[in-house]
Amino acid sequence: MNTIRSIAHLRRWVPRSALLVTAACTGVLDVENERDISSEDLNSVEAVPALIAGVSGDFSAVYMLGALVSGYSANELQHVGSATGWRELEDGFADNQGSAGTFYNNAARALWVADQAATRFKTLLPNADSRVETARARIYSGYTLLLMADNFCRVTIDGGAPITPAQAYEQAESRFTEALTVAQKGNLVPQQQAALAGRARARLMRGSFAGARDDAKLITQGFRLDARYSENSARENNDIALSTVRLIRKEGSVHPIYYSDARYKTDPRTKFLDRGPAEKGADAIRQFVEQQKYPARTAPAVIASWQQARLIEAEAELRLTNTTRAIQLINEVRAAAALTPYTGSTASADVLKQLMYERSAEMWLEAQRFHDLKRTNDPFLAGRASCYPLSFAEEQSNPNIDK
Repeated sequence: MNTIRSIAHLRRWVPRSALLVTAACTGVLDVENERDISSEDLNSVEAVPALIAGVSGDFSAVYMLGALVSGYSANELQHVGSATGWRELEDGFADNQGSAGTFYNNAARALWVADQAATRFKTLLPNADSRVETARARIYSGYTLLLMADNFCRVTIDGGAPITPAQAYEQAESRFTEALTVAQKGNLVPQQQAALAGRARARLMRGSFAGARDDAKLITQGFRLDARYSENSARENNDIALSTVRLIRKEGSVHPIYYSDARYKTDPRTKFLDRGPAEKGADAIRQFVEQQKYPARTAPAVIASWQQARLIEAEAELRLTNTTRAIQLINEVRAAAALTPYTGSTASADVLKQLMYERSAEMWLEAQRFHDLKRTNDPFLAGRASCYPLSFAEEQSNPNIDK
């Protein structure tokens, strides 16, 4: 039996204080904290709130871990401590028994839990095809698949044979489509927005540009879906804050590519504090520059937003040769950050370069930069790992992987 599947199946579905993911514009996704629950307690309607809290909790736990791991690989963060594993990631290596492997294991568990919850809801709830819990489970499953497809060379689902990232994006799109169908039937507007935002992203990565554009257009200004964190346990902390905030631990610094660039220094979306070269990290050698996007263990993290949607729409328009419209959308996002409009070259290559800058700032430390570098053939990745392998645990325990 697959180890990750076994862990997911046997673990308690909800930590002592469940992590929450909410739609910031409505609060409709809020779930009250639940007690620990054993597997035999799950076959009842009363268990449904605990199940969905476990789904959101597992996604939140892996999301910032993934952002931290990929942040070191994608020139967003620089390790200024003494942990060799983080230095290896920064240097372009990926150990499937190290942090990258842990990232994979946690993502596989989160995916299994979300998929199993959606299946269980169909048994427990007579109106499951219009319930918010079903929509949410499919939404988190979709976003977990996006996280895996963006960052790993191969993906397995529930102990199955490895699939390519392209196939994982297809699976993500399918889950978002199911979530959207449920949300539409139940008139669940926040979940409709979350599903559309995820599907637009999946379609963009699949090269379905017209579909990505059409989904992204439907995201209303002000939409934002957050992962929430707390002080209740280490598992419920924001992992990036744990390593990069001066008063907690000076192990991770903003990468010099960011703090040496005048654009990032003045961009409110890449908020950091540079105290000068005398401020050293835990290794007492490298300069420590403090990221301030996540200033505390409890800091929320954006999973999806209307700004992300506009940049997806902009890229889709650009790929469809609608350069003027792409620039308009870029400037809509810049205006929201109180930045001056882009007035540079309208050549497609130059607009794409500007668009990638906007993504690097808007989605800074949100686990998307690593894949953006890969898919644009950024020279930074030359001679470096451009994706992570399956974890050692998955390779050893999954009988569908060639040894």
